Amino acid sequence: ARKAVVDWFKQHGLLEEVRPYRHAVGHSYRSHVPIEPYLSDQWYVKVTDDRLAGAALFAMAKDQRSDSGGCVWKSGGAFDSGHGARDAGQVNWFGKLRFYPSRYARTFQLWHENIRDWCISRQLWWGHRIPVWSRAGAAAPGFESGDSVAVRKDGEATYICVRNEDPKIIEQLEAAGFEQDPDVLDTWFSSGLWPLSTMGWPDPAAFPDQIPEGNAVLDRWNPTNVLCTAREIITLWVSRMVMFNIYLRGCLPFAEVFIHAMIQDGHGQKMSKSLGNGVDPLDIIHGHGADAMRFALAKMATHTQDVRMPVDLICPHTGRTFEPKFITIKGHIKVAAPIQECPTDLAKKMVSSYGVASGKATPTAEMPLARNTSVKFDEGRNFANKLWNAVRFALTNLENAPASSGGEDLSAPSDTLAECWILSRLAATVEQTDGALRAYEFHNYVQGLYTFIWGDFCDWYIEVVKPTLREDAHQQQVVATVLDVVLRLLHPVMPYVTEQLWEQLNQVVPKRGVEGVVIPASQLLVKAAWPAVDPALGDPQAEQAFGLIADAVGAAREVRTSHKIAPREKVGLAIEAPEPIAATCQLHRSYVETLANVQYHPKLPQFEGKAMPGTATAGEIMVYVFRSDGGLVDQDAEKNRLESGLAELSKSIQRLKSRLKNKGYTEKAPARLVQQTRDELVAKQQEAATLEQKLTALK
Repeated sequence: ARKAVVDWFKQHGLLEEVRPYRHAVGHSYRSHVPIEPYLSDQWYVKVTDDRLAGAALFAMAKDQRSDSGGCVWKSGGAFDSGHGARDAGQVNWFGKLRFYPSRYARTFQLWHENIRDWCISRQLWWGHRIPVWSRAGAAAPGFESGDSVAVRKDGEATYICVRNEDPKIIEQLEAAGFEQDPDVLDTWFSSGLWPLSTMGWPDPAAFPDQIPEGNAVLDRWNPTNVLCTAREIITLWVSRMVMFNIYLRGCLPFAEVFIHAMIQDGHGQKMSKSLGNGVDPLDIIHGHGADAMRFALAKMATHTQDVRMPVDLICPHTGRTFEPKFITIKGHIKVAAPIQECPTDLAKKMVSSYGVASGKATPTAEMPLARNTSVKFDEGRNFANKLWNAVRFALTNLENAPASSGGEDLSAPSDTLAECWILSRLAATVEQTDGALRAYEFHNYVQGLYTFIWGDFCDWYIEVVKPTLREDAHQQQVVATVLDVVLRLLHPVMPYVTEQLWEQLNQVVPKRGVEGVVIPASQLLVKAAWPAVDPALGDPQAEQAFGLIADAVGAAREVRTSHKIAPREKVGLAIEAPEPIAATCQLHRSYVETLANVQYHPKLPQFEGKAMPGTATAGEIMVYVFRSDGGLVDQDAEKNRLESGLAELSKSIQRLKSRLKNKGYTEKAPARLVQQTRDELVAKQQEAATLEQKLTALK
């Protein structure tokens, strides 16, 4: 038939030539058949109206809305002139919609500025059927536009929209020969109405002057505070809910929108059931615990666009986690091979999730299914274990702690440096946590608590107070108070382990608190008030002094490690430093001795022969670690070590100087980074000067 048509056109001089042309034909992803154009009548919503798209733009926070031109929506419409709904300056939603991260506000704005009328009808077998009845000819007697129906005449046809889908009205329409439209509403049209349709519709007669009364559920939950969602449905769902809620309720459905990062697999691919490259939350809970999973996910909730989570397999034969063997399928997509080998016994096989999803492999008793997991969750599990062990240890030393009145003053003498320091760090952590949560920076919230609990509290403060905690009432109250605040701060992300530890803390120390820390008592942690810590507890001097102690201890531990000194062996320690630093170390020598397991010496003893003490530097501090005979290293070996360290420092100093000489860096880089480079250069120069002094002494 095609050839006959072509020949006819050629014979009549209507066709000059025929050229073969190959092109891509769109196919349905469900039926896999070609998509062909088809003209049909569809239902549209005029979202270009200022009361919809315009309202959404006016709802944006002013500092997040940028100037632009040439768009469908333009200023001077209903909200500027006072016509239509309401004057923009008098509505409670104007300028209240804010996005986190702020860059996504641009996506929202561009969509509404360039929006077109929206086709809301779909030709599907499922969905909410469009509530419009029609018939050819005149309208049925007795039907006029009002609260219940909207009537429209279009040529020979009459259309009646039944607003509340009243059964009596529908029965009358069908008796008069009207038929309901066979199309269903677009998914996002129905989803945009979700806050309203699930809790009852507002009374149209009450809009726009007031929010309707008599619907306690709707009034309580709409509007809400925040919507947490993904970036790909900003235009599909966030936009529709904002427009519909303003139009129907005269208020925003939420004031803030948090756009979270998308989790991809280790190859940067979107996780998908059909690819078997995702993780089942139940599998992670089974292997790591619910708290570990929440912790890891919160830590990955950065303000970046995407984050990667390498997906490993758990061998069903051994329980070991291993990296699977990958294959590449159509579309250059990497997936786990359908059949995997046990990492310890190659004769044993297992089926991957992709093998099951693709139908290329079927699990059996001999070849079971391997669960997916990720090393990302290991950190959460390790942290939960660390928290549990630290709190359990502390509670064993708090069994006889005296009750607190909440007014203990721990703010002064030198022998409470550790208490002043940990309370200062606690105040800073609470402030950092509050700021991170306000800005939806969940990764900073989790990382800040991780650093404080694991580092400041467990690795330093608990180790310092171990020898005296059972007898010192002040230390006991500080420990109990810090634990109280930590559990409150950590509860949103690790609710199960913190709730159980809270119960034990209440049993051991029911009354706890120190001056400046407001922690009202509560039987259940989930009902406990958020902690309030007085910023006045911040003590820069205590943090600086304890920082010097930590530097000295760190240097001493470095010597012990490099010279393989057994952890239980006590050795001598002497410190050389400028007078203020040396005085601080001398004043708090008990901390140094406890943390480094050394015997502190005010001055370095004299030793005979080539036997030399081990040395290490930390800023302006030089530490000497020695046994009774002084011997840890040979003098020549120590000289070589110092010369090697000085050479490395010289390279670092030269690199930092070159960076600071580059005007492109000093003028364009953030001032914070430039100052950080300058500070690093000064620290390296001081450390080099200390090494040079030591080399001079050896010669």
